[in-house]
Amino acid sequence: MKNGQCVEASATAPSHRLRVSLMNRVLVVEDDAAVAEYVKRQLIVNGYRADVSNDGQTALARAQQGQYAVIVLDLGLPGLDGLSVLSRWRSEGVDTPVIILTARSSWVERVE
Repeated sequence: MKNGQCVEASATAPSHRLRVSLMNRVLVVEDDAAVAEYVKRQLIVNGYRADVSNDGQTALARAQQGQYAVIVLDLGLPGLDGLSVLSRWRSEGVDTPVIILTARSSWVERVE
């Protein structure tokens, strides 16, 4: 997946494997190790490749360097919070779809 589109591949096996692996890669950004491991394990069981970042700074770099089909992003990250990470990604041209994962209870925080 490149900028939200499938990478073109020829009929050769290596290119086909590359296309499939890019379409199945998920970045999980979660500082709670137990939650991150659970989400990662469930993704793997369902055929996805999952990378985990435990803080906002690492997540920024990973999303810019790697090609992901989707990013699962916690809002309550240490250092750089999830909304700041998402804002930076968008301003830097990272247009990967993002699923927000949060334990915040206030509807204002969830909608923010």
